[in-house]
Amino acid sequence: MKNIFIILTSFLLLINNLYANISDFSKEKIEWRGENILLARNINILPGIHDKPTISLQNESYKHDDSTDLLVHFEEKLKVAGAYTVLEFPEITDIGAGLGQFSGYFSGSNKKLVLRPEPTSIFHRTSKIEDFTLEFRLNPSSMGKKETIFHWSNAYRTGNKIVNQFVTCTISDRKINWMFYNFFNSGSNVHSINLSSYESLIPYTWSHHAIRFDSISGKLEYLKDNIPQDIKFITTSSHEGGTVFLPKIGEAESQITFGDNFTGKLDEIRIQNRFETSFLMKKFKDFGFIVTNPIDLQTSDSILTRIETQIINNNNSDVFIYYRTTEETTKMLTWYNTNEFFQENYLSDSLWTPIANKTELRLDGKGRYIQFLFELLPGTYSEYSPIVGESDFFYIKHSKPLPPMNIKATPGDGKVTLTWNEVGDPNIAGYRIYYGTAPGFYFGEGGSIGSSPADIGDKNSITIENLKNGTLYFFAVVAYDKASVPNFSNFSTEVSARPAKVYRTLEQE
Repeated sequence: MKNIFIILTSFLLLINNLYANISDFSKEKIEWRGENILLARNINILPGIHDKPTISLQNESYKHDDSTDLLVHFEEKLKVAGAYTVLEFPEITDIGAGLGQFSGYFSGSNKKLVLRPEPTSIFHRTSKIEDFTLEFRLNPSSMGKKETIFHWSNAYRTGNKIVNQFVTCTISDRKINWMFYNFFNSGSNVHSINLSSYESLIPYTWSHHAIRFDSISGKLEYLKDNIPQDIKFITTSSHEGGTVFLPKIGEAESQITFGDNFTGKLDEIRIQNRFETSFLMKKFKDFGFIVTNPIDLQTSDSILTRIETQIINNNNSDVFIYYRTTEETTKMLTWYNTNEFFQENYLSDSLWTPIANKTELRLDGKGRYIQFLFELLPGTYSEYSPIVGESDFFYIKHSKPLPPMNIKATPGDGKVTLTWNEVGDPNIAGYRIYYGTAPGFYFGEGGSIGSSPADIGDKNSITIENLKNGTLYFFAVVAYDKASVPNFSNFSTEVSARPAKVYRTLEQE
């Protein structure tokens, strides 16, 4: 019976201590809507529903370089890099873009892209072409009897004869057909080269197309989705090893046209003055991440308990969430500057802790400040990006101690004695005394406890000596807890007292 009593008593004490510890904390929530960002890499942040931002991976896109003759982006507005003048342009749509957020939408002969080659461009009449590559992304809709994706024409004189020439890329029977008519200088009256795809196009589906020429071997090659479809050798033998026929540009002013009598979308149109060996086949970056600024939880030893983030994982894409807590923000704001290989090692800091979305956490991460890292990884073939929406962070806030109560100041000869009721909290570590010579201005000096504020430890009375007789002093007491970085209570009620010699006689009596 005695043993049972001891067990029950111990259990009740345990429950009482647990309740006391929990009562020192209050449950809080922080809403994060994509703002307050310290660092982001390969990330797009776009307005979502009700102006709440959505976060996704950044799209891949070509950049202009020394070999770029023409580069056409359809990003909100038409962007053309290269020596070409825009004469006509199609609509731009953000629905189902190829690369980036937008693409060009073509709807028959009324909506096409027409460019005039200027000096230094490949198709200008003064050009001397050797190697070249022409590529684009294509998303056909109707695929009628014959639709033209690309067209260029010109003419040149041979003796007294005018030789017409053109290059076309057309869709026929759901397949791509290229024709180079008198484009290569073969010396004969008519020189026509045809290349075709063996794979059919799929309506409303993006595919990549490239035609490239190597002036050393004479190889003219057509690729669909980086897979060779047809090869011709522009040589005297029509095979590898013969004399190569180089391109010849006509003498008249000309135009190049994309999407004439075509219904569908085009994106990332590019012409290079080289035989391109590397094409951009993926839609999204291989990784991306976003790091929040430190979030102030207001009190030390606060504990993260749960995170709820709206996440859409498309076709095997993923989002991983990490967090870390600390009592000061210096490292949170400077850690990435010390990492030379930061983009590849952004999780190298061992303080980052992975966190499962919408799952209760162990109560082991404490701190006043918290920081989050969202890592985004693409889906199948990097064609799909995850989407991150709004987040709610739930945490237990370490409550501030209550201020000391019933404070009293008793004057003496060159001294004042302060007393107060202890704060009934087992987490209280001690008290600070604030004093000064004006209400609310506690900048006192010279007292036996030192300058204000003075830490006196865990006791509820103190006599402050070395004060000036006749001077009115004002006092307040603050409690602080045992947190790693202490939390301080509000000021107690202010009290005042004036030391004087008269108290010497009273004390002697």
